[in-house]
Amino acid sequence: MPPGTRRGGRVPLTVGPGDTRALSISEQTRKRVEEICCWLKTVGLLRKVKLRGVPHVGRRFTFAAAAYNLVYPESGDGGDMSPDAPSALASARTSAPP
Repeated sequence: MPPGTRRGGRVPLTVGPGDTRALSISEQTRKRVEEICCWLKTVGLLRKVKLRGVPHVGRRFTFAAAAYNLVYPESGDGGDMSPDAPSALASARTSAPP
């Protein structure tokens, strides 16, 4: 069977006129996930893992993800979560003590 049929396990993606908002949300979410994965690969040292075994790599991933959450904390208001967005933590570091 050709790809895109139900028996093959794939359904062709059709975007109707009313689906643009859902598609926009999906693209924003995908962009956010891709940014996090790229950060984990470059800064979190997950591109070429020099550890052996699932538990060791799992701990490295958990550590890198926790570091990402500390560097880019979630604002909670659903705002821009890209690494280029200013965060409260970054502004707290740069401000002078009272």
